[in-house]
Amino acid sequence: MNNSKDEKIQEFKELFSFYDKDKDDCVDIVNFEKMLLCLGIRFEDRNKEINIIKQKYSIAKDNIYLISFEKCMEYIKSRSNLREVEEEVIECFKNINKNGNGILSFNEIKQALLDMGEEFSDEEISEIFNWVEPKNKEGITYEEFIKLLTTKY
Repeated sequence: MNNSKDEKIQEFKELFSFYDKDKDDCVDIVNFEKMLLCLGIRFEDRNKEINIIKQKYSIAKDNIYLISFEKCMEYIKSRSNLREVEEEVIECFKNINKNGNGILSFNEIKQALLDMGEEFSDEEISEIFNWVEPKNKEGITYEEFIKLLTTKY
């Protein structure tokens, strides 16, 4: 482990200790959320994220959800990995979207597939478009691109 990573973990420990009011090596979900805000981690859908934290990262004690430092680190790592993946997907979308209009056209998709060594017929690419059901007749938006990448069809 390099020094920078050790220092980052130490910073997380110090922040965690600050919110561990009763020094039991756990923070409740309210203080965990405050801690995450200090780290710049915000919830897009708060209720959904809180439920994930409750189910995957906490233990319930007297109707209070507690998160250990280890689970805290697991959660932060999972969020970091998601951010990295999202950044890669955005970069991929931008690389395919040659004209920068935020919509992937039929020809841009076809060229991207060719660049990857995949030869799809126009009919096959049309099937992809029909499956995604783009709202815009010009092509596929970023959200639809995510749907295309994350759903098996």
